[in-house]
Amino acid sequence: MLGAVADTASQRQDHTQRRLTICFVGNTNNYPFLVASAMRGMGHDVTVLLDRTEQLHRPHGRYEGFDLVTAPWVRDISQEVTADGWTLNHSEELRPQRLKQYDLLVLNGFGLALAGGRGTPSFAMLTGSDLTQLANWSSVGLLWKNLHSLGLLRRVLACLLHARTVRRQRRAIRRSFGVSYFVRGVVPEADRLLDGLGVGSRQRTSFMLSDVDHIVPQPLSAVQRPPSTLRVFNVARLNWRQPKPAHMSELDMKGTDVLLSGFAAFLQRTSADAQLVLVRKGIDIEATEREVERLGIAKNVIWLAEMSQAEVFEQYAMADVVTEQLSTSYVGMGGLDAMAAGRPVIANTRPDARGEGLLREDAPVLHAETSDDVCRHLQRLAGARQQISSLGEQSRRYVEEWHSPAAAARRILSMHAATCRGFAETL
Repeated sequence: MLGAVADTASQRQDHTQRRLTICFVGNTNNYPFLVASAMRGMGHDVTVLLDRTEQLHRPHGRYEGFDLVTAPWVRDISQEVTADGWTLNHSEELRPQRLKQYDLLVLNGFGLALAGGRGTPSFAMLTGSDLTQLANWSSVGLLWKNLHSLGLLRRVLACLLHARTVRRQRRAIRRSFGVSYFVRGVVPEADRLLDGLGVGSRQRTSFMLSDVDHIVPQPLSAVQRPPSTLRVFNVARLNWRQPKPAHMSELDMKGTDVLLSGFAAFLQRTSADAQLVLVRKGIDIEATEREVERLGIAKNVIWLAEMSQAEVFEQYAMADVVTEQLSTSYVGMGGLDAMAAGRPVIANTRPDARGEGLLREDAPVLHAETSDDVCRHLQRLAGARQQISSLGEQSRRYVEEWHSPAAAARRILSMHAATCRGFAETL
């Protein structure tokens, strides 16, 4: 069921021509902020509300030097809406009367539970846990188990409050005129959740974005390192041990073990000087450390602390090649941004999953499912700086054409226009 549409008089206008007032609420460190920026570039009046305090969920973590003072269209309401990990308070910015001033809401993360399903037409930009956890009733039972150390009363209260959030999240998704997520088949668990919410094929869309408007490719010649040294930067989280924890989906599994085994085989089969850069982020950091030691590759591994997205951009520039997920997940923004930075990417491109918004068959990504695949690609690139540069240039052109924020913005606005025209025709 599509959400109710307010302000019927204005909706009879051509939405592809007029300037819209649009509000984004949710995780604004990745897709939402890029699309918001693209819509501003199209001339729309855009407001972004930051609802989380963690740097990961704010543009500050993506863009070094980002300042709310110089970006008045971005407002911080995080201190008003996040009480703790389970409950949500409400900001004056999110009162129904305030939300009615907008023509369109684009919601992500907790933003769906905070602002969705209240009459203003909304688009649900789902990127992971906002569906598989926050809109999943099973997460209430999981929370109950995880809070076993709390007293009974606090435990019950926390679960009741979280259940309220889940109910609101599900209502907001159900009433959205459009829902973006991976195409059917990539994450079966998510398909079941969306089907259960009654989200039909006409509501679903899919896009994957790269920050092509901000990332400037750096030539390999600018890297201060001996040309004979192959530097491999792994942008994926260190999540790989099975069985996966109950609170995680298949999208969270990155296949770090495949990467380590492939890198070890590469070192054994060649005399190449190589570095593998790993970031201490993920649930299997200690297990990864043990695997590095077991494989005898510790002297070739560089460990870095968890970092901001701006620092990740710097690592792309320093790398020769970037590795992404090698398991049951899908190439995400980390891999696409590496391509925008002009670096070849090794990843499992999931040939079994093709469709709108996903990687095309002609995507210049070095597909790898096994450690032998990883080893073979590294052997091919070692010492081949001209080939690395050529692949990097192809990668940049590819994401510019197929994964730009502007394309996603146009898709959302087109769905919004179609919804409003359909509503007007019923009057």
